[in-house]
Amino acid sequence: MKLWILLGLLLPFGVFAQLTYEKNWSTALEKAKAKNQLIFIKYYNENCGVCKKTQEILNTPEVAKVYQNNFVCYAINTEKKKPEEEALLQKIGLEFDGVPIFIFVDANQQWVHHSGVKATKERLLQISSDASNPNVQSSKYQDRYQKGERNVTLLFQYAEVLKAQKNYEQLKIVTSELYQYFPKQNLCSNDSYFILKRVVTDTENGFFQYWYQNQKLLEGKETGVMAGKEKENLEKIVLQEIRVFDKSKFTTEKKKKLMDIIQKLGITNQPEVFFE
Repeated sequence: MKLWILLGLLLPFGVFAQLTYEKNWSTALEKAKAKNQLIFIKYYNENCGVCKKTQEILNTPEVAKVYQNNFVCYAINTEKKKPEEEALLQKIGLEFDGVPIFIFVDANQQWVHHSGVKATKERLLQISSDASNPNVQSSKYQDRYQKGERNVTLLFQYAEVLKAQKNYEQLKIVTSELYQYFPKQNLCSNDSYFILKRVVTDTENGFFQYWYQNQKLLEGKETGVMAGKEKENLEKIVLQEIRVFDKSKFTTEKKKKLMDIIQKLGITNQPEVFFE
């Protein structure tokens, strides 16, 4: 077969063999305005194993085609953020604890959608679909919640938004409702544990109380480098509650309970130092 015929046959499959990103933010904005498209931002860092796996999937022809055709693509390396990228993150008012995160904004730099990432083709295609659907975009969660919609999925998704916004008072309310709606027969499940470590920030929450009282059931919930470190999530929640909430409003009983938890988790034998 002649070379030019072979290239012609391969070209349709190779056009999207690798997802390409705009090299500067101003160009991404210009293209988004011209094409009337959302900007897809891959929020990542170079030392993240999941980020690397995610990029491999983004580079597959099927997934690359979806993202390249439907969005203007841009990437923010958390370890090398440019001033204009810092300004964008401040404008949309979201802060993320980890990577990778997929963020979608419009040409006016308004937040439209964001999502945590699971490195599977199905999940990445679902995220692209959700970002394009006004009915399920994360920026609409608050409105749906205020209109009375309640289910485990929405409450968890809205809780993730509130955590990224650092709206801890509202987060406490929503995660309390999330516990109410969660099937109690599934409290020992991986889903329950995932909720605990992703969105719970106070020790009064039902998920915290369940796992605190059943710490032996935590064993085996993590694998790989995190194996055996499950209890650290309980410790993190205690310390986060003390840090993000107004301690001056804690009652004497509340402080006593927190100090008891701190001692029993083995954080320190002098828990009073957190309240000095």
